[in-house]
Amino acid sequence: GDDVRFTTEEQFALRLLNLMFGPKLAEHMVVVFTRGDLFESADEFREEVLLPLLEGDEGEGGTAQDTGGASSNGHEGGGGGGGGGGAAAAATGGPKERSAVASLRAALSAAGNRTVLFDNAGKPAAQVHELLAIVDANLERLGEGAAYTASDLAAHSENLTAAQRATLANPLSPEKQEERCRQLAGHVVGMKREIGGLKQLMTQMTAEQNKVVHAVVAQMSAKMAPTPPPPPP
Repeated sequence: GDDVRFTTEEQFALRLLNLMFGPKLAEHMVVVFTRGDLFESADEFREEVLLPLLEGDEGEGGTAQDTGGASSNGHEGGGGGGGGGGAAAAATGGPKERSAVASLRAALSAAGNRTVLFDNAGKPAAQVHELLAIVDANLERLGEGAAYTASDLAAHSENLTAAQRATLANPLSPEKQEERCRQLAGHVVGMKREIGGLKQLMTQMTAEQNKVVHAVVAQMSAKMAPTPPPPPP
C-alpha cells in the first residue's frame, strides 16, 4: 500500500527514547517490522521493503508495504526486545511520505540495520528466537561490559539540559502541541469576550465599582498569557 505508517507520533516517540537513553541506545537497538503475515516469505519482505529502504531507492516507484516497525528499547545485561507498531512508509509520494521514509531509514542506519520481521497473526515462535539471536550476536559484537546499564542512564541523565528535562517531564508530540495551542486560543477568545462585556459595564458604574472591575480585568488578562509548550528534543 501507499500509506505512510511511520507516523509523526512514532517518530517523536523514537526521538524521546534517544533523548531519554542517550546516543548509546543505538548500539543496542533492533528495528522490528510487524505485519509479516502480508508477505509470502522473509525474502519477499527483504526484496520489496527492506532493500529499497536501505538502498535509498525513492525514484523507481517501489514501495514499502503497509507493514509495521518500531525501534526496540535499549536493554541491560543480555536481554533485549523490540517494540511493535506501525512504521513503514511508501518510497514515493509527497513531502510527508518522503520525510517518513527518511526518518525510518535513519532509524535503520542508527540501529546498524539490525532488523527482524514479526508475523502478528501466526505468531511463530521462530521469530522470537530470531530476535533473541540478533540481540545475543550484537552483545557479542560489542564485547564484555558493553551492555546498557543503569550507570549509563544515570551518566546521560546528569548531562541533560533544562529544556531536555522539561521535554521528558511533559512530552508533547507535534500533534499534541497543536491541540494545546488550539485549546489555548479558544480560551483566549472566550476571555476576550468576557473582558469586553466587563468594560461595557464599567461605563455604567461608579468610580468605586470601577476599581473592583479593573482588578478583575487585570487578573483575567494575566491568565490569557499562554504557557509555551516545552521545546522539541
